[in-house]
Amino acid sequence: MYKRPVYPTIDEVLAETELIVATPCIPLPSFISFTIPTLGTPLFGSRLREGLFLPNVKLRDLDSTNGTFVNSQRVKESALCDGDLILIGRVLFKFIRSSSIENRFFGQMYSLATTDFLTGIFNRQHIMSRLESEFARARRYVRPLSVLVYDIDQFKQINDTFGHLAGDQLLIESSRLVSKNVRQQDFFGRLGGDEFLVICPETDLNNTVLMAQRLSQLVEKWSYSYQSRKLDFSISIGIAGISDEMRSSTDLIAKADAMMSVSYTHLRAHKPVLDLV
Repeated sequence: MYKRPVYPTIDEVLAETELIVATPCIPLPSFISFTIPTLGTPLFGSRLREGLFLPNVKLRDLDSTNGTFVNSQRVKESALCDGDLILIGRVLFKFIRSSSIENRFFGQMYSLATTDFLTGIFNRQHIMSRLESEFARARRYVRPLSVLVYDIDQFKQINDTFGHLAGDQLLIESSRLVSKNVRQQDFFGRLGGDEFLVICPETDLNNTVLMAQRLSQLVEKWSYSYQSRKLDFSISIGIAGISDEMRSSTDLIAKADAMMSVSYTHLRAHKPVLDLV
């Protein structure tokens, strides 16, 4: 049986390299970022602090297996110039200073490609891509991974009764509420319509249940008004955790979707189906 290869994540690749800043304390409104030319994905290095101007940045290879290449030349340590191409493993970066027009262009393109135009959270393509990466990482290192899927009950009825503008505003405001109450390490995105996904890395099912309960209580207590009219609504939540029989991230979503359907059909409550997970 064909087994899909699992490639290292970008964070794992970058762990084999180090950025060296020669003069890190000149306070100017600038910072350094990497951009993958083929995708336009800005990668803001965790080792760099925003607000620092970095006039002499070096890249050092920390004895990586496949080596580090700058402009097709293998290097142990190299000073980086604007526009340099850096190959680390299978990942290609382009070094661009933040003041560059090209960098701002890539940042805008990345935002358009990954952000849901209505709610401002991750769109379906990006959140599903993120889930695939987290699923592969959890499989490789045998780590816990859970997902939380929810949708707004009777959302069509809200649209029909109050109008689509009221429905859109409800999606926007409820997304903001959830965004403020998920953890920093979680990923939150819109799957489509009124269905949303929260990816919970390094989280077992029990802790995801607690998160689902907290979100349910928040929504229950939250008051939403549109044009001075109060709209009461509820959400149905389904959760699932990675298991040995799951072959892909699609199976994880399918399990959470099934739990959400049971929650809506049988309980009609603001709580996830805890006893069936």
